[in-house]
Amino acid sequence: MNIIRSPHQVLFLFGLILLVFGMFYSSMLSDFNTVDIQLHDTYLVVRVFHVYVMAFMLLGSLSLIYWLCRKIVLFKYMTRIHVTISIVSLIVMLTVLMVTNRQIFNKADFEDIYTIQRIGFMATASFILVQLVLVGNILFSLLKQVLKRSV
Repeated sequence: MNIIRSPHQVLFLFGLILLVFGMFYSSMLSDFNTVDIQLHDTYLVVRVFHVYVMAFMLLGSLSLIYWLCRKIVLFKYMTRIHVTISIVSLIVMLTVLMVTNRQIFNKADFEDIYTIQRIGFMATASFILVQLVLVGNILFSLLKQVLKRSV
């Protein structure tokens, strides 16, 4: 499966693998089947399986966008950058979420938790920012096709 010719298949397959892993992860570890997320004054408690379903939905929606744009000749390097950074940053985000959720840290490890959470924030920011590469790829490819037809 080539990342350039079929990015929709790569993203969907990886999302499916994450979903299956999430099912096994949440069923095997009954002690840690929830994720605690603190956003300012709000404390969210989410099941681990639902976090993996959300990751599958993110990758599935990106896969759908690439599938809808399959007739457009997209720039290869932008497609490769987008797919690679999206997958890697999603893996890092899920790993950070699962590691910081475990009760293996004590109060003396505040700096370690802070460093891990900073890595998670950088992964989240890179996932959000790399979506601009997808939008730019589609827009520049459409512009290139329109300019090619007008000449």
